[in-house]
Amino acid sequence: MRWWMSLSLMCGVVCVGSALGQGPNATQNGPMSITAKATIDKITVKGRARTLTITTTEGNEFTIPLSNRVKFEVRAPGDEGFVRAGQMLMAQGVLTNDRLFTKNVEIVLLPKGKKPQPGRMEKSTREVGASVNTYDVSGPIVAAEQDPNYEKYLAVAVRTLGQGAVLMLESGFKVTVVSDDIELIKEGMEAEVEALPGPGGRPVFLRVTVDLPDAMKSADLLGPAEPAK
Repeated sequence: MRWWMSLSLMCGVVCVGSALGQGPNATQNGPMSITAKATIDKITVKGRARTLTITTTEGNEFTIPLSNRVKFEVRAPGDEGFVRAGQMLMAQGVLTNDRLFTKNVEIVLLPKGKKPQPGRMEKSTREVGASVNTYDVSGPIVAAEQDPNYEKYLAVAVRTLGQGAVLMLESGFKVTVVSDDIELIKEGMEAEVEALPGPGGRPVFLRVTVDLPDAMKSADLLGPAEPAK
């Protein structure tokens, strides 16, 4: 639903929608937040402080400090070499015979020196048309190898709180690489921003997402991978 088409939105949301832009790229996410497209004009890094200056498609300029309150993500397609021991994985799959089956995974690149912590496996929020056995799983990869009982699948063991999880990745699975490394982006790139209404209707930014135009290569970022056993 476009935010400007709703007659029941509170004034604060309307003000934020106006600030981010009333064009077709500004949409309402639920009752409060607004999402809009923008261009990154300037990237400022001073010590640990990181700031983005953006301009929305409607021509409004904002400066966004990337504090802990703002979820900053850089996303790009990746190759299967990212699915290796030690990497942080996130996925959603359908549980069958004590294994989760899926075609899509996200690999979260952690900052240097940060060790991945055990993740978790929990039932997904119910969506229309989804299997009742759909689960979300996250955690560091312990091992990845071909399963002799499932020739078309790569079996990935994930360390989670409790007994752990086994994820079955179908041949040709899709990898999305996620990072919060500001060095991966450049001025002039497009971004998607999400905000809530703040004092005076000025947006309080919640999220900045940048989709890189080119795929990431695991060999460049992680080095050569050992062949799956």
